[in-house]
Amino acid sequence: MHVFLIETIVIFASAVVLVPIARRAGLGSEFGYLIGGVLIGPHVFALVHDPKLILSVSQVGVVLMLFIIGLSLDFSRLWRLRRAVLLVGGGQVLVCGTCLAFISAAHGTTAAVSVIVGVTLAFSSTAFTLQLLKASNELKTEYGEAAFSVLLFQDLVAVPLLAILPLFSKGVGSFNWLSGAYSVGLIAAVIVGGRYFLRPFFRVIARERSKELFTMASLLIIIGVASVMEWGGLSMGLGAFMAGVLFADSEYRHELEMDIEPFKGILLGLFFIAIGMSVQLPLVWQHPYIVIGITGGVIVTKFVGTYLVGRLAKMSGRSARNLAFATVEGGEFAFVIFAQAAALALIPQRTADFYIVSISASMLLAPILWRLNHWLFREHAPMRPEFDKTPDEAAPRVIVAGFGRVGQIAGRLLRVSKVPFTALELNPDQVTLIRRFGATIFYGDASRLDLLESAGARTAQVFFLAVGDYDASMRIVDIVQRNFPHLRIIARARNRRHALDLMEKKVELIYRETLASSLEMAEVMFLQLGFDGDRVERMMKVFRQHDEQVLREQFRVRRHEDLFFSAGREAHRQLEELLSTDKQI
Repeated sequence: MHVFLIETIVIFASAVVLVPIARRAGLGSEFGYLIGGVLIGPHVFALVHDPKLILSVSQVGVVLMLFIIGLSLDFSRLWRLRRAVLLVGGGQVLVCGTCLAFISAAHGTTAAVSVIVGVTLAFSSTAFTLQLLKASNELKTEYGEAAFSVLLFQDLVAVPLLAILPLFSKGVGSFNWLSGAYSVGLIAAVIVGGRYFLRPFFRVIARERSKELFTMASLLIIIGVASVMEWGGLSMGLGAFMAGVLFADSEYRHELEMDIEPFKGILLGLFFIAIGMSVQLPLVWQHPYIVIGITGGVIVTKFVGTYLVGRLAKMSGRSARNLAFATVEGGEFAFVIFAQAAALALIPQRTADFYIVSISASMLLAPILWRLNHWLFREHAPMRPEFDKTPDEAAPRVIVAGFGRVGQIAGRLLRVSKVPFTALELNPDQVTLIRRFGATIFYGDASRLDLLESAGARTAQVFFLAVGDYDASMRIVDIVQRNFPHLRIIARARNRRHALDLMEKKVELIYRETLASSLEMAEVMFLQLGFDGDRVERMMKVFRQHDEQVLREQFRVRRHEDLFFSAGREAHRQLEELLSTDKQI
């Protein structure tokens, strides 16, 4: 236990020291993790002696990443990206995978294994590429959108590739059809069971209003489904991906994503550290030309193939070049696939070690090549987005927090007006009920910054605060004003005190929930008493204007109790004078 604690401290210390250095150098967090793993591993300072243990634990990070990828694959998003995913993503995997498969076959591997090797080497690192593009603010450029589509297609291919590896007989590469039928049945059982069990299960958990319990339930389902798939002879990654897809269009999607994201980030960091520790540096010293040849061959093949695909997709030369530079490195799934292929004796362990060393080297070179590309071609600022010249229809213009009595009215009007919005509601029963009417609403606490980020608060224009609970409402205002100052807040106030507290926070558009309905009822009451219609209309108008003026005056003196109540008494006297004669009003 003492040794384990010391090694844990060493691992975290290496990350804390090297990741900030790598980020400031523009090389990305993953570069820092990999270098840290190499340095503390058994072949340099030997501070950690069992990288396999760390790797086995950290592979849960890849499982969680696949779950989040599955969560993002709702039909509407796939439909918007269909051209880029199929044309650019599919073209990249086809061209690069085919070329690398032929090279593998030329070295004596069977046709089936050559295809696996070629496609696996064609993969790029989702974590590396997205971090590089995000750090340089280039995700929304033409090549940024194309890179995301390429990565998405690769992730979609990685899932079945992970699934079919165990279906090949050991050392032969022939497909086992009985195992295949069994696997298809297991997948169908998971889909059917998930469809009829998962949502009711999370509905019960959500009613407890416990964030910790919801997070534990999320991890239980993900790891449980992944373990069932592995027990059935398939991969854990496939199970996690399927669990994510099952929730892609559910009301719990955003909350699940935000709960899992921190675990995924930490475990992926450990995964890259473990990969760095697992790199067989003796292979580099003993066979440097082979390692350089594989690494250089993969990078050059992927660069040329991706560039040609980009040009065939009618991307500009600059965008195609940047896309190629952004995706030259190997992918994190390659480590998992090659390790599994070696365990199944589909490829020799030594060959797998060469591939893993080369992929690690390509990851270390990728951020350097990316910066070199920008330096050589003097690209100091990101280019204007070109890939999709129409606005993203899914980007919400309004965030509706609270979808009860008040929020529903706004939501219905937004829906019929074709204005995209995201609704967040903490009551699971309300979420279930509203979804039965066909509305899009998500379960989650609108006071959570990560959830607001996921819901689109960065790009929205209006924040419609319809939460009835006073404390929750004030927390949400603080979060929104601090992190999204561009959002125009339209706030519901339960009563006068609530309105005054919102004014204290500089909220300008405040509407007391009972004022309008009370005035409408009062108007009907006076009409039933026989008052003249025009006079009643003027009375209501004067009362509203006077009450708003009094509210502002009370806000001004609210810190002085005597003045506050004095202002209330004076307001009552003034209102009596205003309404005393029809002439005055």
